[in-house]
Amino acid sequence: VDCYQYGLLMESYFVSEYFEHTSLKEMLNKSLDREFLKELAKITVHLHRSGVYHPDYSVGNILCNQTGNQYSFSFVDLNRIKFEKVSPEKGLQNFSTLDVSEEILNILIEEYAKLSGLDPSEAQHAFFAYRKQIGRKRRARRKMKSTIVGWRHSLFKKS
Repeated sequence: VDCYQYGLLMESYFVSEYFEHTSLKEMLNKSLDREFLKELAKITVHLHRSGVYHPDYSVGNILCNQTGNQYSFSFVDLNRIKFEKVSPEKGLQNFSTLDVSEEILNILIEEYAKLSGLDPSEAQHAFFAYRKQIGRKRRARRKMKSTIVGWRHSLFKKS
């Protein structure tokens, strides 16, 4: 909410709903609950079918709440969210930003594939090939950056 006086912005407030929550990271540290992971895969498929793609789908940006056997989710850091058609293959790539164990990823991918009409074993193969490719790109980028930083440092080094 922006408050103006004489055409000038005087105060600005951010208003949001308070959500009693646990982060995905905290939830996964408690226990490995397959039903919980199925629900996470289910909500992810729902988002993608609705044309919502969150590029920073990370354990800190997914908030969870459990009431009995029911789970609810909220998502934060929405400034880069994209509204576009999300194919099941692209949707699978969303899990590549999750910093979780391979066991958890396997369950998420299997459930996501089943709900999306993909073959689970083919989906897992495609996902881990994509993740390996992303890892190579990140390492190359880091190496290039350290080379440039080292080069700049040697250029401007005082003698």
